[in-house]
Amino acid sequence: MALRKWVYVASILLTLTLAIILYARTVSSSETDSNESIVFYVNKEPVTRAEFQLVLSELRPSVYSYFTQKYGVTDSPEFWSADHGGEVPARMLKQSAIDYLIRLKVESLSMKANGMIEDISYEKLQKDWTNENEKRKEAVKLKQPIYGPQQFTLPIYYRYIQAERVEHLKKKLNEAAVSEEEIQSYYQDNKDSFSADQSANELKDKIRTDLRDAKYSRLLDRLVKAADVEIINKSYVQDDTDI
Repeated sequence: MALRKWVYVASILLTLTLAIILYARTVSSSETDSNESIVFYVNKEPVTRAEFQLVLSELRPSVYSYFTQKYGVTDSPEFWSADHGGEVPARMLKQSAIDYLIRLKVESLSMKANGMIEDISYEKLQKDWTNENEKRKEAVKLKQPIYGPQQFTLPIYYRYIQAERVEHLKKKLNEAAVSEEEIQSYYQDNKDSFSADQSANELKDKIRTDLRDAKYSRLLDRLVKAADVEIINKSYVQDDTDI
């Protein structure tokens, strides 16, 4: 009787032990997948691998063009991982993507801080892209006017929505009026770049825009320089064969 009771208790303990091990492995696997999906953080805002790869695909042509023009190399299986005059295309491409995304995330965080947008995640942008295309599809079906393409590709929507938000952010951050002194000073320093056909009002509008953009660029440069960047998936970032 005692032996039977011992066997019963032992079987329960074994079952519990196996369950705990299985749970621990599941949690560990889930955490690993989560960590691998994040490439780096910018001020604690994650950059996922999916977003990183989208930017890689957008920057790839310019990096390819740089190496073909500078070194006369052509596409090959080893092109991206080969060393050309001390430069490796894959490394330049990934660093360019990191620099681009640091700037973009800093801008997006500024938009969030200024109450322009609540969710700046890539997942939310993908949902917005899907919803926008559904609206356009329905508008076409109903023969309603739409502006722009009937359907956005994800890369085009990504660029379009960010550019639109940046314009609003520039206006938000530069609401103070530009003084006449600033306009005159800017004109004197850059008069050769303006067209003689422009009216006085057109000229002033152009100068105001230039000054606004310059102020925004200086502010953004300071924010980017001060950004806290933490690379999470270092093995992926340093892998010249995985682009």
